[in-house]
Amino acid sequence: GLPMLLACALRARPTRPWWRCLVRADAGLAAAGAVVGFLVGTPFAALAPVEFLRGVVGEVGEVRAVQFGNEADLPALFFHLLHSLPTAMGLPLALVALGGLGLTLIRAGIAEAIWLAFPLPYLLVIGTWSSRFERYAVPLLPFAALLAARAVVALVDAGRVRLPWLRRVPAGLAVTVAAALLLALPVGRLVAFHRLLGRPDTREVAASWIEHQLPSGTRIAVEPYGPSLPVASGVLGASRKAAMLDFARSPGEGAGAIAPVVPRDHAEGGYWVLRLNAYDLGWLRREQVRYVVLSGFVYRRHLQACDRYPEPCRFYAELGRRGTLLLTVGSGADDGPLWVGDIYAPLTQLRERVRPGPTLKIYGLPVEP
Repeated sequence: GLPMLLACALRARPTRPWWRCLVRADAGLAAAGAVVGFLVGTPFAALAPVEFLRGVVGEVGEVRAVQFGNEADLPALFFHLLHSLPTAMGLPLALVALGGLGLTLIRAGIAEAIWLAFPLPYLLVIGTWSSRFERYAVPLLPFAALLAARAVVALVDAGRVRLPWLRRVPAGLAVTVAAALLLALPVGRLVAFHRLLGRPDTREVAASWIEHQLPSGTRIAVEPYGPSLPVASGVLGASRKAAMLDFARSPGEGAGAIAPVVPRDHAEGGYWVLRLNAYDLGWLRREQVRYVVLSGFVYRRHLQACDRYPEPCRFYAELGRRGTLLLTVGSGADDGPLWVGDIYAPLTQLRERVRPGPTLKIYGLPVEP
């Protein structure tokens, strides 16, 4: 909408109000095309409009809140400029795109103003949000790619003026080679990402170990984003703290994944899985829990903000002293910072990772006399 309004205002004639262009047939056709494109890409808005509007209102409210794990992070504008865009594009391509933005602003005309009418205001808006997710920068990527392309063409043209040997190379070939070099890093990341997703997730490895090493009927407390385990059919009705949330087996799953329930005639084959949402060893003893599974997608976020989450931090320290660490399943990227975007799919340190998923730690609890 903003680019269209700006186009009308900049192309207005003295003898004709600028808003008249909005009621022309081609403007109506463009608006109709935008609506159709939105509905094709977001059919949920038409199929369940009430839920869609509720979700939009909820998301608008959430952007003012700092999400769990980003309490000490960069301001949103710098978060996207220094992390989201360089991570998605690769640092060299992101820098070239920034140069393209500067070039576009220097040579700004009507076409450039219309072109930037969406990405610049959008960047400034998400830069004011307290909530910081890498995915907020996705709408900026096509514009960043176009800005980078403009910068590459300008650099090749300038090089052909100053470097005689470059004039012997066809301009199209020079642009293609430069673009290929800039794309090498993001394409390599893409290949590494898909290769990584083809390996077993840490949660699959941990679940397999539990099912082979721990007897059926064992009571296990699992942090959110832990392994998916077969649950005895009676557990959901027996405990209000039962396994109901976040037992995702793959990186694509998240909150709301429910562990499978073993049929009643095979109930002895499942586990009594409790969600670890009360960080209290006393509660675990009262619930007769024998094992605890910690997920790096949760405990690492707690540990980097112990001033906000003192109870979980004390629990981890006490568990380390009194429990027995039986197994650690690492991703290979445990020493680097944990970005919230890594929780939904591997995002950073792709070459260091040996498998997707969080670091998992399985502790055995001492048997009380």
